[in-house]
Amino acid sequence: FKNGTADILNLSSLYGYKLSDKFAISGLGELNTSLENFLSPGTFDFGDGATWTPTSNMTIVIHPFNYHLAFSGVDGVDSQGALGAKIRWDYLLNFSISTKEIQWTTTLTTFIPYQSKTPTLFEYTWLNGISFELWKGIGIGYNFGIRNAEFESESTQSYHSFGVTYNF
Repeated sequence: FKNGTADILNLSSLYGYKLSDKFAISGLGELNTSLENFLSPGTFDFGDGATWTPTSNMTIVIHPFNYHLAFSGVDGVDSQGALGAKIRWDYLLNFSISTKEIQWTTTLTTFIPYQSKTPTLFEYTWLNGISFELWKGIGIGYNFGIRNAEFESESTQSYHSFGVTYNF
């Protein structure tokens, strides 16, 4: 277990065409890296598939036509790409205790490659966050994440963050 600073940048964009209130054909682009070591390591995904919103606070994205680029930050390991499936699940829950708003979010993302490589490009990230509103959308928050990506590290990584939040 290593101690360090969590320096994580995740940019994600989902665009779709609604087929019904709950289903859409969609495209997703996602960048995962750090600010200090931009794309060393890092990943970039882009793909097509479908998005399902079974409830107003849950979104499930399944993109079986996804290209995953993994940029290496490890000596002796080349950057590589692969076709595979990208799956993302987002859930948001707002509730109140007394007069204070609390928001809990969870996001699970995974990439499942269609071909086996060494190191494997299979990966998953699970993020959980809770924030407490103190005044007019400004609050404090705590986040916890676990990530397993053999391409970046042989062991599962975990991280915590605590700080100021702002909800729109």
